[in-house]
Amino acid sequence: MRRDLLHWDQALALAKTLAPAMIPLLSTECASQIEFKGEYQQALEMYTTGQAGLTEQSEYYIKCKAGIARMNIRLGDISTGIKLAAQLQNNQVLRECAQILESMKQLPEAAQLYAQGSLFDKSASIYLKCRNYGQLKDIMPNVTSPGLHSLYAKAKEEQGDLAEAERSYILANDFDNVIRLNLKFTAKPERAIEFARKTGSQIGAKMVAEFCQNTGDFRSAIEFLFRAKLDDDAFNLAQQQNAMDKYAEVLGTDGTLQQYDRIATFYETHGDFLEAGKFFAKCQQYPKALKLFLRCGERAISPAIDVVGKARDVGLTKMLLDYLMGDTDGVTKNPLYIFRLHMALGDYLLAARTAIVIARQEQALGHYAIAHSTLFDAFEILDTNNIPVIPELRRSLCLLHSYILAKLLISKKFHEAAARMLIRVARNINKFQNHLVPILISTVLECQIGGLNKSAFEFATVLVSPEYRRDIPQQYKLKIEGVVRKMDKTEDVEKTTPCPNCSQHLFRTELDCPNCKSFLPWCIITGRHMVLDDWTCCPLCKFPALYKHFMKHISSGQHCPMCDRAVDPATVVKETNPTPILKKMIESIDIAALQAKDDQPPKTITVPDAKPEMRERSARRAVAAIPEGEVKKDKSGKEKDKDQEAGQESSKSPPREAEAPPQESARRRHHKSPDAGKN
Repeated sequence: MRRDLLHWDQALALAKTLAPAMIPLLSTECASQIEFKGEYQQALEMYTTGQAGLTEQSEYYIKCKAGIARMNIRLGDISTGIKLAAQLQNNQVLRECAQILESMKQLPEAAQLYAQGSLFDKSASIYLKCRNYGQLKDIMPNVTSPGLHSLYAKAKEEQGDLAEAERSYILANDFDNVIRLNLKFTAKPERAIEFARKTGSQIGAKMVAEFCQNTGDFRSAIEFLFRAKLDDDAFNLAQQQNAMDKYAEVLGTDGTLQQYDRIATFYETHGDFLEAGKFFAKCQQYPKALKLFLRCGERAISPAIDVVGKARDVGLTKMLLDYLMGDTDGVTKNPLYIFRLHMALGDYLLAARTAIVIARQEQALGHYAIAHSTLFDAFEILDTNNIPVIPELRRSLCLLHSYILAKLLISKKFHEAAARMLIRVARNINKFQNHLVPILISTVLECQIGGLNKSAFEFATVLVSPEYRRDIPQQYKLKIEGVVRKMDKTEDVEKTTPCPNCSQHLFRTELDCPNCKSFLPWCIITGRHMVLDDWTCCPLCKFPALYKHFMKHISSGQHCPMCDRAVDPATVVKETNPTPILKKMIESIDIAALQAKDDQPPKTITVPDAKPEMRERSARRAVAAIPEGEVKKDKSGKEKDKDQEAGQESSKSPPREAEAPPQESARRRHHKSPDAGKN
């Protein structure tokens, strides 16, 4: 009760006789009351009394010792108080003692205890007031206030410690002063430039711009004037120093129409019509841009196409088409530009037809690899933009790819597979007029080697007809005539695999399913139609392939025969459920067919005479007309051809004339587009 009434003397007297264990508690509470009244000496005595007999782990022992430390400081025994406070290692006690010392104007000691109590900002503030920079250096890494770092940095700069000053300016996020230090004192302009670019400070950028101008680095000065939002100054300097390309570079794609117009006008004035056109296009002055591009000739056709594509203006389209067709200057330009123009205008069906026309022209010249590349590029562009590819383009690409595959399969000695690809080509031989006879000869020889005697006979009868017989090289003439004379029509039936769309069994190289009426996806390695249980796609061009054959092909280090790019076998994935891919392909083909109703699949022409029996009679008459001496008899009385006398070696490889012309020997993807090398 005496305790509750704050009658401390009576409470302590009673505790001595009745409850000695309460003496520490009562002494501590009494000391706190006396300390509050400002009677520090008496409070010190009470804290000392309360501490007696207590262990160091006791709660009241710690309270008493903290009180003794405070009272010693207040009574002037500062060193003892600081020592006792430090022994406790209690942040709260240290901070209380530091506050007392600060109120007593004992600033260095207060700063010391604030630091020990983890109030680093408070400690640093006091040290700065005292200009005690030696103690500051140790605690500054723990200070969080940017203002204190800035004050410390200025102090160190005054002392000449520029490295420490820079570190503190960085901690203070005062990058303008970091840039100033590096430009004026530390002779590290590259560091100043780095900070100016990184921070985006306008003041810092202006300082760097002035420095660069003074040192003659005008291109950098243009950049930093622009960063400092001094656009007019940057433009004027670019004009004076003929460095408009630097101004355009820093402007990038974020410029205004007015800024682009100023750049375009500068280039036009200086006769650089290509650059002027580019910037007139950026400020949407399309007619002016196109006229300037056309003045530059073929090197500016690509940007001219881009401009017309953006403008979608009938007049500009006609102007560019007239130029491409040669109506303007009498020089017809590369047809690929017309294809690109239609693509830019969104006329995808017309673009596809243009690609087919271009490919036909190259094919007619015997440039089969270029024709293949043209069709593949068109296919890839259309497919990438999710635009259905018209059937004629698909079939034309398939036919050219079959020709390329035949050469590849012959080199691998897969003669039956090569023969079937050549049969596909030979049945469309009107598309290969420039090498008609060599291709037919290769077809006959490969069919013989591959055991397809009936097909060899069929195409041999074409070759010995009067129309083509005189074009057969002498070393192959007797062999071809021998095939016709023997009339061997034995041939193994081609194996079948199920149609991936309707499961109807078809010959492996048959691509048109008679049951579901679909033009089937085909393998880019074998030329066969795809099957669902062995499906993959080239990870680069996305064309389908039979997984087993594709992996074997690329694992040997060879390129994809469609896109002619190296494929990492680790990136090839076998499709476990290719049905969605197949469905998408079939739907795309159907949509394209509807969009191009007037486009019919290319007609196949086997021979000039459509009736097989008439071809056979004609061939036999041709053989009968062979001069005497061309056919000998062996000892048994049987006829023996001169090619049989030459041995079997000549029948094991196709004729040189049947190979592609010299220009085809280069990798077909080395064929460059009109814009190759301009980037």
